[in-house]
Amino acid sequence: MCHRSGIAIIKSKRKRHEKIGGSIKCGKTCPAFMTSIREQQQEAIKITVEYQSVHAGHEMEVGKLNLHGDDRRNLAALLKAGVPSTKIIEDIQNKCLPTERLGLLTKKDLHNVSHSFKLDKTVLHSEDSISVDLQVKKMQRGSYNPILVYKPIGSALTNNPLIKTQDFILCIMTEVQLELLEIYRKNIIMMNSTLGTNQYGYLLTTVMVCDNNHEGLPVAICYFNGVCSIILEPFFAEIRSRLTHLQLKPTASKYEVPYQKTVLPSHHNE
Repeated sequence: MCHRSGIAIIKSKRKRHEKIGGSIKCGKTCPAFMTSIREQQQEAIKITVEYQSVHAGHEMEVGKLNLHGDDRRNLAALLKAGVPSTKIIEDIQNKCLPTERLGLLTKKDLHNVSHSFKLDKTVLHSEDSISVDLQVKKMQRGSYNPILVYKPIGSALTNNPLIKTQDFILCIMTEVQLELLEIYRKNIIMMNSTLGTNQYGYLLTTVMVCDNNHEGLPVAICYFNGVCSIILEPFFAEIRSRLTHLQLKPTASKYEVPYQKTVLPSHHNE
């Protein structure tokens, strides 16, 4: 049976966004199939194959194909050897054409391979949303809680009712990052939002400081599913609550409104 035939089965309690590329299932019944029967006949083996090669109901997209078993084992060996994901993808894309499945290798493919071969010890559950929730709770139980804001899909922030229940927010600042922010807080503070770092379309917003060598150092990150001041406000507020002093002047940008609402009022009242 064609692996794209049928509809995607979504669990009723599943609380996460659909993948950017959509489901591998086409939502229709594809007539393509292949069956084989192996029979032992005296000293010979008879193999009978019946197939229908014509696909219908979906495009012939290379990216929707499954990785070959040998390719998966080779990728698992590279991951186990400690080769970075970006290096693996770069090397393979230089060798393979984009018309080949391996030439369209993504970080999600490597994540799936790592999960299948049980290589990633940080993955606590096969369901991404549950794994993230378990990892966040584990981090919150540590001697230092690096979680600034965490709002999974389906929950609500009691101190910010304007944020919708379908919004996802995860903001993190480690103890080392807090120390860097304390050291370089009088210098420039920069922000940047990047799209395409994950399969769910979440934005990655990074807060950075400028050190004495004019190098940018990340001091906090925030994953969320949209850019708006309502979501950025609790992120900035939690960063401000962990600082002893902050002396900065805002510059015009799309982050200015939430910055003024959360950071500057506290500074003016000191």
